[in-house]
Amino acid sequence: MFTPIEITERFGIAVRSAREALGLTQRELAEKLSITPHHLGAIEKGYTNPGYDLFCQLVNVLNLQTDIIFRPDLVFIPPTIAAIVRRLHGCNDKEINTVDSLLQTFEEYRGQ
Repeated sequence: MFTPIEITERFGIAVRSAREALGLTQRELAEKLSITPHHLGAIEKGYTNPGYDLFCQLVNVLNLQTDIIFRPDLVFIPPTIAAIVRRLHGCNDKEINTVDSLLQTFEEYRGQ
């Protein structure tokens, strides 16, 4: 179980990671949310909690997985990887095996 301070810190890390994965600057995301970059920076550093409305906006805009914030047994999955996993859910076994083979080939190639 996390303390409130740990939850605030984990949320900040998740926000920053998701923002960076989407290629957004703090200023760009702050503008989308109608907050200051300073306020966003404080959230990302775990110095402050967003209010409920801002929390919901952040979750929706960044497509955050809120379970990783509250459950210590889970790790953060960047939005790009989460999107790939969602796409794989629609695949049959043959298609998943093909993707797995492609990933193995990529890993071998990258390792050289």
